Amino acid sequence: MSLSGILWPAHLKPLPDELLSSWLVRLARAHSLKLHTFCDITWPGKAMWNRDIDKSVDNDVLNILAKKTGTSIERVLQTALANFEGTVYEKHNPYGNTRLILPLGIYHRLHKKHGLQFCAECLKNDEEPYFRRVWRLAFITTCTIHKKTLLDRCPICEEPLNFHRNQYQANSITLCHICGEDMRDCVSYQSTSYTREIIFHKKLIKGIEDGWFVISDTEEMYSILFFSVLRQLMKLLLHKRNDKALEKLIPDSMWAIMPCMPQNGKIADVEKHDVTCRRALLLITGWLLDDWPGRFIATCNSAKIWSSILLKDMSDIPYWYYRTVTDNLYFPDYVTTEQEIDSVLKYLNKVNIPATEKLVSQMIGVTQVYRKRYKLY
Repeated sequence: MSLSGILWPAHLKPLPDELLSSWLVRLARAHSLKLHTFCDITWPGKAMWNRDIDKSVDNDVLNILAKKTGTSIERVLQTALANFEGTVYEKHNPYGNTRLILPLGIYHRLHKKHGLQFCAECLKNDEEPYFRRVWRLAFITTCTIHKKTLLDRCPICEEPLNFHRNQYQANSITLCHICGEDMRDCVSYQSTSYTREIIFHKKLIKGIEDGWFVISDTEEMYSILFFSVLRQLMKLLLHKRNDKALEKLIPDSMWAIMPCMPQNGKIADVEKHDVTCRRALLLITGWLLDDWPGRFIATCNSAKIWSSILLKDMSDIPYWYYRTVTDNLYFPDYVTTEQEIDSVLKYLNKVNIPATEKLVSQMIGVTQVYRKRYKLY
């Protein structure tokens, strides 16, 4: 079939929130062509599938898609992950890790990481099944339509989704490329206590669409500033010290609907965790952000989580968050004077007690005198 006309014979438009790779697969199959053949004809010599095409697509590909399908370039741009720049995160990285975008871990055109999520009910109810762009976001873990947790792998063989490599049926985008399981038949987790989670997810999605958030009765900000803090709090919960401190303060009603917390506290990037872990992190974070800033301040005070932890590794700290943390959770250590340390050292020498860093710190009432750059003699 010729693809040389101004419009392709089958000039399918992208479906609502459709992911670019999903749209390309549907276009190829609509022309009865294998995906790689279709791309080689349209973009000769261009490597398409040995990288994350949704993240790294260039203007040449997008412009041709707009022209050949009769779709506005604005709508075509919305299929690519780069369109989240300035709304979900500050800077898009087409060839490396981007904050809040789930990585695919591509090796020899195969997805090795579970970076593509899906809702089985959405795929089942689609007139033509397709994959959504928001399913690539680390903070989207639940379908607000069907009130079910998203899945990020085949439930039979546990392999990541590779719908562009399907070897079983050329006309289906929903089959596992390894075992042939149909993702539309998968059963995902559902709870009767989903109200809080669904409300929070709807708020997150609305924030993406509007570009701004209402955080309280008196505060609103650009969505990018909200998502920066959301990721920071999810990231801090991955550290076991913070997890254990907060565990005692979270209401029993929260634990009743929440999966177990992640076991590997060494991986700090939320994007590298599976959907079960990220859902747990999101549930706690959503609870902390609710009734802002009262619950957040009270919980951090009770758990003894201070500004040094809450602001850790944040390069550009949104002012709305910085002000709340520094005004309410900033407790600088008392600065020990030389006279105080000399006095304690003389006393210990007088009573023949060896002077140690820990003992001197305890007698003065500070955390650690060595941190003040005093030496014990």
